[in-house]
Amino acid sequence: MSKLIKPEGYKALLDMRQTEMGIKMIKEFFQQNLSTELRLRRVTAPLFVLKGLGINDDFRCGASCNVPN
Repeated sequence: MSKLIKPEGYKALLDMRQTEMGIKMIKEFFQQNLSTELRLRRVTAPLFVLKGLGINDDFRCGASCNVPN
């Protein structure tokens, strides 16, 4: 684990809460503008789906799949 090294006499301009809020704002700004420029849309998917509905990828298809080894 690395240690944080601060220059001598370093004084933070923002307190911890302000720093966290600033990081959050930058992250949201970057995400929003990048997705706009790339014309992306956020989608969500369920965490759990019932077996056999064809929604989930079945990578354990066995001999019925024609996948070369």
